Amino acid sequence: MDLVTITDHDTIDGNLEIAHLPDTFISEEVTASFPGDGCNVHVLVYDINEKQHDEISRLRENVFELVRYVQAENIFHALAHPMYSVDGGLKVEHFQQLLLLFTHFELNGAKDSFQNTVLRKILTGINQERLSELAVRYALTPSGEQPSRKYLISGSDDHSSLYMGLSYTEVPEADCVQAFFKGIASNVHEVHTYEAGPQDLAHSLYSIMYQYYGQAFPFRHFVQDLAPFIFLEHTLLPPDQRIRKDAQRPIDWEMPDALSWGTSFSGHFLQAAQNVLSAQPEQVEHMQETDVSPREQSKTWRDFIHRIFAELSADTGRDMLNKLCNADLFSLFPSLGMMTSVHLLFAPYLIAYSLFARDREFSLQCLQWHDGQGRAQHSNGQELALLTDTLDETNGVATVIRLRLEAARLTGKPVTVLHCASGREQEASVATFEPVGEFDLPEYPELKVCYPPFLDILAYCYEQRFTCIHAETPGSMGLTALAVARLLGLPFQGTYHTSLPQTVRALTGDAQLEGLVWKYVTWFYGQMDVISVPSAATADELASKGLSREKMVVHQSGINTSYFHPAKRNGYFQTHYSLPESNTKLIYVGRISKEKNLQVLETLMRTMSQVRDNVCLIVVGEGPYLAEMQSNCQDLPVLFTGYLRGDDLVQAYASSDIFVFPSTVDTMGSAVIEAQASGLPVIVTDQGGPGENMLDGETGIVVPADDQMADGFVQAVLRLCDNPDLMTGMRQKARSYAQKFSSRDSFLSFWKTSCKKDGPREGQIQPERE
Repeated sequence: MDLVTITDHDTIDGNLEIAHLPDTFISEEVTASFPGDGCNVHVLVYDINEKQHDEISRLRENVFELVRYVQAENIFHALAHPMYSVDGGLKVEHFQQLLLLFTHFELNGAKDSFQNTVLRKILTGINQERLSELAVRYALTPSGEQPSRKYLISGSDDHSSLYMGLSYTEVPEADCVQAFFKGIASNVHEVHTYEAGPQDLAHSLYSIMYQYYGQAFPFRHFVQDLAPFIFLEHTLLPPDQRIRKDAQRPIDWEMPDALSWGTSFSGHFLQAAQNVLSAQPEQVEHMQETDVSPREQSKTWRDFIHRIFAELSADTGRDMLNKLCNADLFSLFPSLGMMTSVHLLFAPYLIAYSLFARDREFSLQCLQWHDGQGRAQHSNGQELALLTDTLDETNGVATVIRLRLEAARLTGKPVTVLHCASGREQEASVATFEPVGEFDLPEYPELKVCYPPFLDILAYCYEQRFTCIHAETPGSMGLTALAVARLLGLPFQGTYHTSLPQTVRALTGDAQLEGLVWKYVTWFYGQMDVISVPSAATADELASKGLSREKMVVHQSGINTSYFHPAKRNGYFQTHYSLPESNTKLIYVGRISKEKNLQVLETLMRTMSQVRDNVCLIVVGEGPYLAEMQSNCQDLPVLFTGYLRGDDLVQAYASSDIFVFPSTVDTMGSAVIEAQASGLPVIVTDQGGPGENMLDGETGIVVPADDQMADGFVQAVLRLCDNPDLMTGMRQKARSYAQKFSSRDSFLSFWKTSCKKDGPREGQIQPERE
């Protein structure tokens, strides 16, 4: 660099300190305000004197008066980072007025290529006619001899000294300050811009904090040979600020006891840093021996923070879940404090991604005003992100997500499922993230609670430019969805698939725990702009707990009605299990767990075995209650098949006679629809969603969920067995009725609501069907 100046915010003190040096001049970044609403913008003024600074400071409360003054004084000035809202109040109307006020605009090295590209496009595309319209609208005279000609300069906007001089403006033939600005005015200058991203801004914020604490607490001299501090110095400081100059000095890999700091967060952090760096000692050596670029520093630091988070959150999260599952709530608070501290490690990244997302949205608004095609031109084709804790498991939620994904592919709708699982192969339209830790769930051994790599997911959602975040589950991925939506300023929606509080009560028998889960459920779903529910009964239940009914919309899940079909009846159980075709076969398909009220089916079969010798029960599925149920039914005509999938499942449905489903906690009961599509009459309870997905007396029978529920199931089965004509009529009506539940139509209804910017309107609580 040939010339030196400092553009501090609203001060020239730094310039005055170096004013005695050659080739320096005074400049400033002025915070100026729109007088009407106080919206702030930053104006760069160059080569000024102290008297001009004083007048600029007086006038900066009114950006219009400020611009008139610097124009009258012939002070070179430019609008800094035009797409960045200093205080969050910048609107398109402000930007339009700024186009009239300024001729020079800054390409900012601390912003990403998207913002700078949008700025270039608008400035090169603006014409005199458009400016004249704006001049009339705002009663402003456009600046410049040729107002439609706009010019660009470039600056690094560096606050940490890590990215200083990476973006700059060059006038090749200039040999002094005056010639430099004359060259810019004549448009013979060149701009060089570093394309930053959220990672770079976060890196700068970490550096600023480290520099501050290094000055406030001069401990660095005493620990300069320790591996963690060598790494910190070489990733967070520019070369001239590092204490350790001799890269040949040995690295100390042993942490002194004085720095262990017991169970404090600092102690945990240092120990984790030691563990992470010890696993890759070559990285520390590389960072201190090589003159690495700021971009590599930024990437290395980001990877380091990710590994620290993984180590600390896995241990802390496992401890929290153990205490939660054991209802050890009082000892949970210290762990919560530690987990909060762990997540605060990410604070600079959270700030950075939030700011960049906000500025990108503003850039799109400006581009939309400019050419009317901003979003269409700058879309990645991704719209809806579905975040889920379950995808490959055999359960209703995973089935619904798979159906949505398949329907999205068939209809050409841009949907991506985000899932967290270990060692899973990637597939189209599914982004799988490796968890930083896992925890087995009691009563659900096939499910694992995963601690998602939050920063990876946040970065992915930012890069893919999703327009809506949808939580399919309220677990760790659901919480991740909420955080991502809030940080990126996106609509947050979700589906209430499972009656979680009732399930917890059924599994534990603990009413207090059920109440706690209800508090969490109402808080989590209360954060949503739209709540998709599978039945009106579920909507009523959630509304009774205080959730807004206006946010809810019913989306009854669909199925592949051509796949589940009576034509698949082929004597499956006689062929595979030697069950006589003459037997009346009752079938249950679902999870084998206590909350499904399967004791009702045990009582049903014990009674039926005494009055009918040709009725058997087929139980399809697995779960934690399986062994106990097998033991209870060992002397009864009950067949346990385990999980059935694909053709085996559809043939099993179609080759049965009656579907029995005693659960009272299911919000939907997709199996009830699958059974009807296969031509089976269904017997369900009057609680939950399944009763809404059949016609009582026409496609099946509804049994009251009371103390006599088991007897009600017995009577319903006997009624069908003793009335062949009724059974035949119900089979035919069941098939006809189930054809309304097309997975394609269900998805399109879901898509329509998810992509609406204003969410559901009042009255949308009714199911949408053709």
